[in-house]
Amino acid sequence: MNFIDFEFWPTLLFGLLAIFSIRWAYTRIGRPLPGDFDKYALGVLSLVLLAGVNLLTFAIFLSLSVLAYVGMLALANIPVEKRRLFLGFYIPILLLPLIYYKYRTFLLEQVIGWEELTLGAIAIPAGISFYTFQMIAVMVDGSRLKSYKPKAIDFLNFISFFPQVVAGPIERKSDLMGQVENFRFRPGWQALDNGASWLALGFFYKVCLADNLSPFIDRDAMQSAWPILWNTFLFGLKIYFDFCGYSLIALGLGKCLGVDLTLNFRSPYFSGNIRDFWRRWHVSLSFWFRDYVYIPLGGSKNSRWAINLMVVFVLSGLWHGAGWGFILWGALHEMYCVVSHALKDRIQLPGPLGWLLTISVVFLAWLPFFETRWGVLCDKLRILIQMEEYSAEKFVQFAGSFGVAQLSTMAVGVAFCLAALGFEAWSARKRDYYGFARSRIAIAILVFATIFFGSSQGNSFIYFSF
Repeated sequence: MNFIDFEFWPTLLFGLLAIFSIRWAYTRIGRPLPGDFDKYALGVLSLVLLAGVNLLTFAIFLSLSVLAYVGMLALANIPVEKRRLFLGFYIPILLLPLIYYKYRTFLLEQVIGWEELTLGAIAIPAGISFYTFQMIAVMVDGSRLKSYKPKAIDFLNFISFFPQVVAGPIERKSDLMGQVENFRFRPGWQALDNGASWLALGFFYKVCLADNLSPFIDRDAMQSAWPILWNTFLFGLKIYFDFCGYSLIALGLGKCLGVDLTLNFRSPYFSGNIRDFWRRWHVSLSFWFRDYVYIPLGGSKNSRWAINLMVVFVLSGLWHGAGWGFILWGALHEMYCVVSHALKDRIQLPGPLGWLLTISVVFLAWLPFFETRWGVLCDKLRILIQMEEYSAEKFVQFAGSFGVAQLSTMAVGVAFCLAALGFEAWSARKRDYYGFARSRIAIAILVFATIFFGSSQGNSFIYFSF
């Protein structure tokens, strides 16, 4: 769901109004509602909102949902010792639409070299990477139980819950299934009040911070090392505030409905080391790869742990996008983790120095994630390794390329971002992530800032392309 699309909110409000009107009508005539009314209403609402994204997304989601549910029912009737074999056959089938829509061109052109056989660019169904992984997770988790046959409506609500279906978090059976099985449209004032703070912060992060940075990010600027580093730094800020903003809005919507979703970001830019970063950044995806790829490969229990880690991070890079740059991004983080693991007992960096090193390598790794054109990426990397590209003269030239008004506006945008990160750090030290936005005064300030300083460009969320 595109939370900054004007059409989303009237559709949501109209759907909720229809649901509560039906509940009121039944109350007026003195008849009880059907037992599963709320769950069916939630399912219909989620599907209507998903259909509003586009028909391709809706059709692919429904097809995969039916396929995954049939697989769940089949698993319950298969002997436990044969379920792994069944999953080995069935999971690749679930992955076929994802591979076709997201990786077809990359595999044919960049890997196989059959450029003349490609059929041109095709649209990627929104959220296919997220809900495909969530379907796989619930199938694997269900296969570990003696006989698990969820109701069709509960399974649908688990994989289609509208706040998180197209951009996560990727929820687990143990966290979300029980909540949708007992779902009721009975939001209380406390739930609405709690959800409001997350909504306010999420919109502020997206509209006021991420979107206001977008006009200043110039992917083609590569006159020296300075513009490359600066634009990579801006992108690192933008992708965090953009994706975290979406996740916080999803979290807030869930809480308004009485559903607790995973806090997908936990102030990752204040991690003391790279392993801590991956416990804080896109938490649901990190844990998904840990539990369904890394541990089944053997995890850190054998001598091949570094290879297992490489598999995880290369797959993580590919999950984000079909391109060599995404693979390089994953490989860089694997290298960081291996080096961190090898040195953890030999070198103990002071807290501030450990943070500075971590944040530096994380932002540097955003370059291959940000620059998706492989040839241009190679040119930028060549510039970055040449010492003459860091000269004071070229820095002055780069700084002088901005007009006074542009430089002032950009400086204000970056200052807002750094101030928000500073408040995050204050909350994170108390293990109360984003707690600075919970008070009514903070909510009022965030709403005011979003209304009066938010961008009107309406940029879509970055992770919609993943």
